[in-house]
Amino acid sequence: MDHSEMKALYISNILPPYRVDLCNDLHEKLDCRICHLSSETEGLCFSPEDITARSRFENFIIPSVKVHGKVLIREPESLISKDTRLVFVNEFSPVMLQILSMRRKYGFKVVSFCDDSIDMIRGNDFSRSHSLARRIVPRWLDEIIVNSPDVCKWYREKYGKGLVMPIIADDVLMRQRLLLSVPMSEQYVENYKLEGKKVILYVGRLVGLKNLPRLFEAVKAMGDATVALVV
Repeated sequence: MDHSEMKALYISNILPPYRVDLCNDLHEKLDCRICHLSSETEGLCFSPEDITARSRFENFIIPSVKVHGKVLIREPESLISKDTRLVFVNEFSPVMLQILSMRRKYGFKVVSFCDDSIDMIRGNDFSRSHSLARRIVPRWLDEIIVNSPDVCKWYREKYGKGLVMPIIADDVLMRQRLLLSVPMSEQYVENYKLEGKKVILYVGRLVGLKNLPRLFEAVKAMGDATVALVV
């Protein structure tokens, strides 16, 4: 399909594995062009080959430029056409501000996928700029899509916007991936002596924002020898 005819546009920094199924659906159901600012996966725990194999769309890498350490789209108007009706942008980034600045000229709607947690909203944010953006940018958005009901409630009370949509996965493909992971899981259970244990599993980055010390303290306070914390 000619990109100029596409009615929707999705823009994000990178394409992680957990967003592939979402991008597949957006592309197929909304004539959505999928765009990212980088294809660099160095230091990340997934392979670009796996992502490409699962993608049913062309992942267009947007030419970008860094200004004072912030990544911006080099020529943002080149992404927009007269047919563009909807633009999805992640979080409250400088790129989102670029997109919002063109909304009046082209008449499209802007929707944010926001991964904020209620803990971040209540003060444990990962940066002052993100906290400031949360107080300003949502007023200009047409809608905000979040992962949890408590975050949605906060946005609805403050800005009158908010839809809950957990990170989605294709049911059939997810079942196949889960079945393939069973032998590996069984090996972990054996290697780390987890048989018969109540396992608390943490999957995520090892950064301060995730507040892992609180998790460690909570598990320790349980004092239960049958509980195992796996990070």
